[in-house]
Order: sequence, then C-alpha cells, then structure tokens
Amino acid sequence: MLIIFIMKKFHLSLILLFLFSWNGYSQKLWTLEECIVYASQNNLPLKQAENNVLAAWQNLVMNKGALLPTVNGTSSLNYNLGRTIDPFTNQYSNNHITSNNYSLNGSLTVFNGLQVQNSIRQTQASYQANKLEVERLKNELSLNVASAYLQILLNEEIFSNSQHQIEITNEQIRRTTQLSEAGKISPSLLFDLQAQLALEESQRIGAENQVQVSFLVLAQFMNLELTPELRIMKPENLTISESALPTQEEIYNSALSTQPQVKESEYNLQALRYAWDVQKGRISPRLSLNSSISTLYSSSNKVITGYDLTGSRIVGYTQTTGDAVLTPVFSPISNTKTYRHQVQDNINKFVGLTLNIPILNGLQVSTSIKRAEFSYENADLDAQITKQNIRKSVQRAYLDATLSLKQYHATMKAMEAQQQAFFNAQKRLDAGMITPFEYNQTKTKYTVSQSDLLRSKYDYLFKTKILDFYRGVPLKL
Repeated sequence: MLIIFIMKKFHLSLILLFLFSWNGYSQKLWTLEECIVYASQNNLPLKQAENNVLAAWQNLVMNKGALLPTVNGTSSLNYNLGRTIDPFTNQYSNNHITSNNYSLNGSLTVFNGLQVQNSIRQTQASYQANKLEVERLKNELSLNVASAYLQILLNEEIFSNSQHQIEITNEQIRRTTQLSEAGKISPSLLFDLQAQLALEESQRIGAENQVQVSFLVLAQFMNLELTPELRIMKPENLTISESALPTQEEIYNSALSTQPQVKESEYNLQALRYAWDVQKGRISPRLSLNSSISTLYSSSNKVITGYDLTGSRIVGYTQTTGDAVLTPVFSPISNTKTYRHQVQDNINKFVGLTLNIPILNGLQVSTSIKRAEFSYENADLDAQITKQNIRKSVQRAYLDATLSLKQYHATMKAMEAQQQAFFNAQKRLDAGMITPFEYNQTKTKYTVSQSDLLRSKYDYLFKTKILDFYRGVPLKL
C-alpha cells in the first residue's frame, strides 16, 4: 500500500509539473525584438541568401586557388593482344604485352593579362555584396514584423474599446430599464438601445477577428505555426513623441551610411568593373610554365642473362685447302626486366614554356568585352537608382510622418469633442430630453472617433519607426 501511495504521489507530481510547464509556455509574451530575431532565424528566403554568401565564399577560395600551380597524376594499365607495336623495339609483335604508364604533370600560369587577379577581386566584391544582401533582407523582414506587431497592438486596442462600448451600452440599458420601471420613460425606448447593443456585439466580433488575422500575419512573417499561445507584450506607456524630427537631409545622409543596399550596389559595381577587366585580359598573351615526369613498364622489355650454343655456321673458306670456316651460333637467354628496374630506368623529365597569343577567335573576345562594359554601366546606373530610391523613400517617409502627426492632433481634438458630446448625451438621455436613437448616433460618432485616434496613433508610431530605420536606429518599442 505504501508503494502504491508513493507512485500515486509521483504521478500527481509529474502531472502538476507538466501543467505548470505548459502554463509557463502559454504565458510567454513575445517582445518586438524577440519576434524579429526569431523571424530572422527561421525565414527561408533569408536562409537562401545566407547560403548564397557561403557559395560566394567558395567562389573566392576557388579563384584564389587559380594562383597555385596545377599538378595532376595519371596511371594506366594496358593489355595488348594480337598484332601490336612493341613500345621498346618499335617493331610489330604478335605477343601478348602488358604495360603500365605513369606520369605527373604540372602547369603554372605565369601571365595571362591579370585575369586571375581581377577574378579574385571580382569574387571578393561579390562576396561582400552577398553579405550585405542578407542584411538588406533582414531589414525588410524587421520592418514587416514591426508593422504586423503594431497592427496587433492597434487591433487589440480597438477590440478592447469595443468591449468597453458594450459595457457602456449595457449600463445604459440597465439605467433605462430602471427609469422605465419607475414610469419616467416609455418602455419602447429600450428597443433602440438593445438594437445598438446587438450592433456593438457584431462590431466586437469583427474586431476580435481582426486581432486573429493580424496574429496570423505576424506568425507567417516569423514562419511560426499560429497557436492560441502566441501572444505579444504590450509596451508600457506606449505614447508618441512629438519632439522635433531630424531634417530630411540628415536622415538621408544617415541612410546612405547605414542602409546595406547602398554598399551592396557599390560592391556589385566593383564586381562588374573587375569582370570587365577580366574580359579585357583575354586580349593579352598567355604564358605558362609546364613540366612533367613519366615512366613506364612493359612485359616485352627483356634483359639478356646468358647464351646457349645452338650450332655453327659457315662464315667463309680457307684459300689453300678450301675448307669451310665455321663459327659457333649462340642463342641469347633473356628474361623480362624487373618492374622496379624498368620504372627506374624509363624515367623521363620535361620542362617547357608555352606562349599563347590570341589573334582571331571569332570575335568572342571583343563581344565579351563589350557585354562586360554594358553590364558595368548598368550596375553604375543601379547604384545611382538605389541612392535615388532611398532619397525618395526618405522624403515620402518624412512627409508621411509629418502628415500623420497632424492627423493625430486633428483626431485627438475630434475625439475630445465627441467625448464631451457623448457625456452630454448620456445626461440628456437620462433626463428624457433626447431619444435613444439620438443617443446612439452620438455614441457611434464617439466610438468612431476613438478608433480613428487609435489608428492615427499607431500610424504615426510606425511612420516614426521607418524614419528611425533609415537612421540606423534598431527597431524596438
């Protein structure tokens, strides 16, 4: 029984621990900075750009390696059957011959119009441009995440405001019911308030749906599965600052030094400039140093180890007697030369210089140079367009922020006026001086002015964040 009691306590502890851990997870509130970091770590296009950086680095390593000599070894094993040329005697033979060939070849480019050096400079610039492309994509993703984050805050405030309006309407219905029961107003006046309550319930559901949609947008930017546990942290005292903005020129100059697309376009321009130089280098003669060492083995290579007396032959006659003069005939005894001795004795070494002078290559070189020149000129235009677009974006962002602040001030005054009108309408409705229809009209205008104020507030907040972004200020709330 004691064991069963202990096991039950153990299982209960595990369940409580699990529930506590799940509750802790579900209560996690994401800050804007955390959302941006998570999105940067899980964004697939960003990962592709990071892989492009790694590929660009390998291209740089490969082009640097072109400065080194090339060394390659070859080996072959051959079987010759039937009539073939003996590689040693250079005579036709009908014997079965087995042979091996070994060689080690090296080559070093001494000069080729600085094509290798310019290729290295080109890939260095391309590598830097790829790194800056990653930074540019991160910045664009950060802006999108910040926009989605602020949209959630706005929609949550609109939802909270809609709930507050329902509470006000319910309170007004309660008070109107009391007045009706006291005989001070007609019971039929409740119908308009109840209709207003139904409308506000519908608006509350719509506001709640917009909250869910804005959370979906944020989750998609973060490449995160949308779950009910996804919640964001609402900054405390989220107010707008009305301090003087920097001038457009100050923001533009900051953008030129902080925005990665500016440096990216400049590095792309450098890369295409060096690519142009590479093509021009093809006009130059190419001087290369070549060397090799080789050896071979053949089963037909024989070495004489002795002689056998096989008979005699007549080589002449004596003058006096006319007797035949005989000489012995010997047959050589041979064996195949050993593998080691053949490899040692057949070593051949070679060193030479090769000069290749381009004369006519079907206009391939000249057209390649022209194409590279046009690409460089287009890259120069791209760099100018990038700076021009940044200036336009800064001008637009500055104007948007200025106009948004004016709109915020206007909606603030409108909301304050509608708020006062609504308070007066409440008092007049309680006194029976206006109908519920007139009261609902005033309340609707007040609700709309509150939503307009919230929108203008968050619109100005986002516009100022864009200006901070161009100034190189990290996005945070």
